[in-house]
Amino acid sequence: MEATILNFLLAGLGLSFLIFIHELGHYWMARRVGMKVEVFSIGFGKPLLSWQHDGVKWQIGALLFGGYVKIAGMESEEGKDSSQIPDGFYGKSPLARIKVVFMGPFVNIVFALMVFTLIWGTGGRKKPFEQETHIIGWVDPSSELSSQGVKAGDTISSYNGKSFTGFKDLLSGGILSGKSIEIKGDKVSYFTGEHTPYDYDLKGYQKEGFPKEMRTIGVLNPASILVFERFDKEHGKASPLYGSGIADGDRILWANGELIFSASHLYHIINQPSVYVTIERNGEILRGRVPRVALSELEIKPAFASELSDWRREFKIAAGEEVYFIPYEVDAQGFIGKALPYIDNDLIEELQKQQYYNKEVDITLKPKDRIVAVEGVSIQKGSDLLKELKEKKILLMTAPTKNLLASMTFENQDRLFVSSLPLDKIKEAVDRLEDKEAASLDVKVLRPSVPITYKEFIEASGKKSEDRLEKAYGDKLSLFLGTELRGADVFYNPTPIQVFKDVLQETYTTFSSLLKGNLSPKWLTGPVGMVKIMHDSWSVGFKEALYWMGLISLHLGVMNLLPLPVLDGGHILFSLWEIVTRKRIASRTVERMVIPFAVLLIIFVVYITYQDLSRLFTH
Repeated sequence: MEATILNFLLAGLGLSFLIFIHELGHYWMARRVGMKVEVFSIGFGKPLLSWQHDGVKWQIGALLFGGYVKIAGMESEEGKDSSQIPDGFYGKSPLARIKVVFMGPFVNIVFALMVFTLIWGTGGRKKPFEQETHIIGWVDPSSELSSQGVKAGDTISSYNGKSFTGFKDLLSGGILSGKSIEIKGDKVSYFTGEHTPYDYDLKGYQKEGFPKEMRTIGVLNPASILVFERFDKEHGKASPLYGSGIADGDRILWANGELIFSASHLYHIINQPSVYVTIERNGEILRGRVPRVALSELEIKPAFASELSDWRREFKIAAGEEVYFIPYEVDAQGFIGKALPYIDNDLIEELQKQQYYNKEVDITLKPKDRIVAVEGVSIQKGSDLLKELKEKKILLMTAPTKNLLASMTFENQDRLFVSSLPLDKIKEAVDRLEDKEAASLDVKVLRPSVPITYKEFIEASGKKSEDRLEKAYGDKLSLFLGTELRGADVFYNPTPIQVFKDVLQETYTTFSSLLKGNLSPKWLTGPVGMVKIMHDSWSVGFKEALYWMGLISLHLGVMNLLPLPVLDGGHILFSLWEIVTRKRIASRTVERMVIPFAVLLIIFVVYITYQDLSRLFTH
């Protein structure tokens, strides 16, 4: 709690500092060109402390958020023309006025470049792998994109008509796009090394759980490197992974037949009603996933029903206990017979449309196939299948991260992600799943784990409910592994000039989208949102907070240069007009132009502050 309060305090002071140096720029240049500065206020509201120095009233306001500089003649005085006020703002030449007005934004821009240079010169900062990767982590199974064969592990090269730079493009594309979104990239087969280009122009849709007005074409998550850190000392024994053989620093590589590309990918495999089996077909060993369903959902003929009853008695399964099986008849030796139809085919078909399906892993069994193993556990007879299918299990492979993360930068992260996958070792481990002596130092096959619901985890561990985890699992019957897997960070260190160019491009895109009507002002961030961003950045570390101070300072400088009467850019425009036409715009005319824009600006700030607060309390 103390840390949170401190971070909010630091965030507020950081933003105040940016406004303070902006006003200090105005003050310094005003004094340099001979203008009279009447007040320099640090903060707003009733002064808590004030003093006179060098003819200027200095004061500290009750609200320590920013500040202002009052220059003589900027506000009209009754009976006086502002241009006639000695050493006043309008009493100086247009060029002098431009210098004073421009210096505030200029100081913010220079400060930003200094910050970016400092971060660049000290090795950059860390960012989550997910922010910059071009590799897809999860695709909505019910999307048209998924039906076109794009899946987790495939890559994106272009999104919404522009070169893809990272996950933020998916967010901005979902907000700024029109009726359709174009996506280009490669479908990747990792074990063969084959890359197949794709190019689709798809209609965006509203996904449940997404903010209103935000569309997607189905790419829901970027790829991530899932690393197991450690078990919670007090409650770790309640995790299904406890005793599986996983070690600190292990990376999750593979689960039930698939390479894993994100937490969402793993989550859906865990919750998929399927089982990973090894079969023998015409003397050849094959592996894949088949459905795992309740026997109550299947139409079972009397002869096989009698066989199942014997198997239930063999393993002392109570008559009322739900039993799970595969939708096939299986004889005593484990050979597959006829497929078992579902009692409610329409319902099953509807449910299967929402299920994740991978044609490379999900298989259809044929008569005379023989079940050899389930999740790597050998099957000696048909009845063993009933025992092994009693609980939903997940089979995982892991590998140590070693020095991978220490050498990963935003420039090489995708290449290292792929090159660090020990594909040959994974394939060898899969081929020898039933051979318990075939352990590899590079790839570890964990003992099968039984995922549990969040409710079961809380009950088993005695752990207090955590808001973050409860939002993900607590209100569902979904299964998870009872432990958090952290993502990897990469070193991000573009040049200061590149950062500057990126910010200007984003600013241009934002304003052009606002003018075109593609972007609602509700998506913009106001003062409250900025404080929240700064608070979160302080939680990450000093460099992250420093970066955001630089970024906000640059935005503050650029925004103030917009040619609107209420902003610094508007005053620069008035002065340029005077230089070109040699006609002074009367100060009262300027005031009349500024007032409506000031009112609109206040309304705009109130609106986006409301949106900031809505997002803050919603999430």
